[in-house]
Amino acid sequence: PIYSGGASARAMLRDWPGAIAGFQRLLAIAPTDIYITTEFATVSISQARDFATARRLLAGIPPGLHGAAGQPSMIDVVLTQTRWDIDMLARDYAGAETVLADYKGEEFIDPQIGGKTFDAARLALARGDIESARALFEKVRLVYEADARDHPDDARFHAPLGLLYAYLG
Repeated sequence: PIYSGGASARAMLRDWPGAIAGFQRLLAIAPTDIYITTEFATVSISQARDFATARRLLAGIPPGLHGAAGQPSMIDVVLTQTRWDIDMLARDYAGAETVLADYKGEEFIDPQIGGKTFDAARLALARGDIESARALFEKVRLVYEADARDHPDDARFHAPLGLLYAYLG
């Protein structure tokens, strides 16, 4: 993949015109780069809640398996998570459910194990199904606690656990 540092940095600084111009330049160079496309879709939402542009950007990337030998890859997780985020922010819960179902696997791959269940729990909560949400949150709690215990110095494993605890009250 091509390095998106400049465009990403501009987005983090909320320099939306600079970020958009940067991602447009990057996509002109590498029009099929999935990571650039997903970052640009995220910026489109952050900048102006432009769900149409975000969805248009992602429409050219089919759901499915993009890893070697038909296995899920991190690209599949990133695509699924980005599409799910877009649908949830747009309150398109049926779309978010379809996105999770389209991911070919019971759970996301390492290091995102538990993420699909966590998303399903948040979707249930958004729909008002508190009982299902709690059951799914409890299911993923054991995974997230083990991850945090096994990686005591890695915030990538502690942050999701903290968010999960917030959802559990």
